[in-house]
Amino acid sequence: MRLCCFLNFAPLYRRAIFARLDEAFDCRFYFGKRPEGKGAQGIEKMDYGFFRHRPVEFRNIKKGPLLWRSKIIRLAFGHYDAYLLTWDTCLSYPLFMLIARMRKKKIYVWGHGLKRLTHRGAPLDRWMLRRIDGFFIYGRKGKERMIELGMDGDKIHVISNSLTGRIDAREEDELASTVMRKHFGNDLPTLLFIGRLTEVKKLDMIFRAAALNRGAGIDYNILIIGDGPERGRLENLSRSLGMAERTWFYGACYDETTLNRLIYNCDICCSPGNVGLTALHALSYGVPVVTHDDFETQMPEYEAIIPGKTGVLFERDNVEAMAAAISSWLNAHQGAEARQQIRSDCYKAINAEWNADAQIEVFKKFIR
Repeated sequence: MRLCCFLNFAPLYRRAIFARLDEAFDCRFYFGKRPEGKGAQGIEKMDYGFFRHRPVEFRNIKKGPLLWRSKIIRLAFGHYDAYLLTWDTCLSYPLFMLIARMRKKKIYVWGHGLKRLTHRGAPLDRWMLRRIDGFFIYGRKGKERMIELGMDGDKIHVISNSLTGRIDAREEDELASTVMRKHFGNDLPTLLFIGRLTEVKKLDMIFRAAALNRGAGIDYNILIIGDGPERGRLENLSRSLGMAERTWFYGACYDETTLNRLIYNCDICCSPGNVGLTALHALSYGVPVVTHDDFETQMPEYEAIIPGKTGVLFERDNVEAMAAAISSWLNAHQGAEARQQIRSDCYKAINAEWNADAQIEVFKKFIR
């Protein structure tokens, strides 16, 4: 099958699934030159060297709240059997879909789906959803909501996100080190955040919760991996709350060996705002995740958190609830045996569905 993949960007973290798509189908890839949207800035772009056919780039052009993507319409006349598109409200999609449907081509979309159909582009979304052959959606709750909005459930296929393939836990043993003890000078547990330091992540809650817990006699270190516009404010906040000596602002890190060792040697990961791929990054190294429980404002990856096994959920925007969730988790999971069980549960969650091997099986099953 000749498959045209027309996707908004080629982020480095999707290398694993793109490689598997390229192996499973006769693919031609088209990617946006740069990420679209304020929250996407700073995402590292992958190198195209591993693709069998070098991808072609196009421009994401903003038209008010909507998008126009060059190149897509002429691709409707290409010699493809099927198309896989990034799902969003794109002004150039309707004409493309009309032409592709007249030529009896299959059209699939891949994305987060919709939580409501009341926004400005809703009529266009409804029109497009009636003309696709399948929707590969992140998360079961996302599928449930799409069905509530009136979409045919048989056309919606859950495809959990991924950062890598399945994990062989035996390979992780070599990552154990004393890196935290050497930096902090203590043997306290370490709380991790990894990702862009942006306002939407509500990272100030990490320091406010830590100050509350410290006042209650529960002390731990904080490791922040990443950079972004909020870094200066967070550094000032950590000092004002007396948490500076317990906090390590490591900065951005793209060296996999260093990054993997840092994550593996943490005890818990916390993302007070939406959690996204941070959850998968942490779970892939046996680190449980703390985040909020509000589906309306969450990213689909929070479904990987199984309370009591791979992390804990708390009431959104409630610092006291978050502090209690962290302290109760640390108190309940002390000792080497408990830590190893947590690692095992995290690896099982990733290997069950949150990996590129599972993703490609879903694509192969439904793209025909």
